[in-house]
Amino acid sequence: MQELQYLNIAINNITRIENLHRCESLTRLDLTMNFVGKSALGSIDNLRGLVFLRELHLLGNPCTQWSLYRKFVIAMLPQLQLLDGETITGTERTAALSKASELQLALTRDSFTQDKPLACQASTANAVKDSGCTRRSWCPEARLAEHQEAQALTEEAERKQRSASSALFGAPAPPACTRSEFPSLKARP
Repeated sequence: MQELQYLNIAINNITRIENLHRCESLTRLDLTMNFVGKSALGSIDNLRGLVFLRELHLLGNPCTQWSLYRKFVIAMLPQLQLLDGETITGTERTAALSKASELQLALTRDSFTQDKPLACQASTANAVKDSGCTRRSWCPEARLAEHQEAQALTEEAERKQRSASSALFGAPAPPACTRSEFPSLKARP
């Protein structure tokens, strides 16, 4: 991990930025579309020791809704050159660094007001219909529901393919083996 330069952990269920201190050579970190909230934005301090970090992406996280988000991140990570794909100007950096302590106080003060809870619409019944497409909230429960639906569709397609194969060749196709169904590799006497 010491030589890792680019880490893309976008579209996960990350709520805090932590445990990256061993990625000493990291230059680019993508945390797009996760769940890092304003109250967890202070965990960005865990990236301060990554002296080669030049690019950070946090778009799509709840913390980006905080009005002082960009200034705060620039003040806490002065080594950054790009934040969310936008170049950090010298003027912007100077202004943020001059207000670093005020920004930390603002985050502490504003963190007492909890992040807005995510209104999750995991089920298709509660999802919003828009232009013929089903749109759900961006939350862990919705992601899990989508995964389960995709898995069910894949299993249904495989079942239909086996059925069509048996109709075509007369004998039913054997079901696909799962990892638990493979024979044991123990030596036979």
